[in-house]
Amino acid sequence: MALSAWSNKWGMSLNYDKCKILSFCKHASNCITYDYTLTDKSGASINIERVNTVTDLGVSVDNELSFSQHVYDNINMAYKMVGIIKRVFLCLTKDSFLILFKSLVRPHLEYAHSVWNPYKRGLITDIEKVQK
Repeated sequence: MALSAWSNKWGMSLNYDKCKILSFCKHASNCITYDYTLTDKSGASINIERVNTVTDLGVSVDNELSFSQHVYDNINMAYKMVGIIKRVFLCLTKDSFLILFKSLVRPHLEYAHSVWNPYKRGLITDIEKVQK
């Protein structure tokens, strides 16, 4: 209610379809959930959707902060880029492949890595498989 009033006062309309609730819990069974509503300019009450994963600035955050979905999305994109390099460039030297790999594949693996830095052995080995 206060957020809706503040945004209406300052002429900043909210996109209610993009408003989501993400609760961080160690175990989903222990998580206390509340229903939140916003009031639009006409006075109608709108319930905010509760989600388990939110993507913001290209980083997928889940409710357990494991970032595994984000890591696997990046790994899949990196494999796609490797496939494109292999299909498009038929005669590659080791040096030219290295330049293409560093410019097209590694950015997908390293984007915002300080946020989702993997600590699980399985995620680390999956990321390193792309580089091999």
